Amino acid sequence: VLGRKFTRTLKCDPVKKEYVATSLEGNVLREKRFSDCDSLLAWALAVEDHTLTSIKELAPAKYFVKVTAESRLRKLPPVVGYLFFFIKAKEFRISGKSSAFPVNSPGKGDGK
Repeated sequence: VLGRKFTRTLKCDPVKKEYVATSLEGNVLREKRFSDCDSLLAWALAVEDHTLTSIKELAPAKYFVKVTAESRLRKLPPVVGYLFFFIKAKEFRISGKSSAFPVNSPGKGDGK
């Protein structure tokens, strides 16, 4: 299984009238500030093209891409989650899979 995890945290600061977003991708942490909610959402929902691995390294088979997005209500300390397991930590979680696509090994099959 190959994967990549992106964590984006969105916060509103009503006192300063600004929106703060942080993005954690691997070891890189970025923080951005926005003056309106629309620009914050546009940035948070935009995902650049990413390469997980070269297709040449994959074994011949059918593959698919799965994307999962979830919204957490609040970040609870771990102890609270264990003691009050009935408190909901996630607002929603959505997963989707692409249709299967074949990967053929080079030099075999119809040459594609």
